Amino acid sequence: MNINGINKKNEIILMDKHGVKRVTKLVKDGSKYGKRRLGKGWKDFCKANDVLKIGQPFMLELIWEDSVPVLKFCSKVEVETIICD
Repeated sequence: MNINGINKKNEIILMDKHGVKRVTKLVKDGSKYGKRRLGKGWKDFCKANDVLKIGQPFMLELIWEDSVPVLKFCSKVEVETIICD
């Protein structure tokens, strides 16, 4: 998240497929490397977008509203299974 300037923020907005916005905390996750994770509200965001299983792929778009980062739900992603012989 460092590359997009999000590392300096403590909150982010999650926008679901219906345009509903939820303010969510960016929680520091380990002091080394400055990793962040999404806090309370992430599960509700996933439910609102019908992302119900861990590991189910989907796409988010990072947009900015003034100086506030917004992760906007774009779509679910189809994953093809490739079998190697």
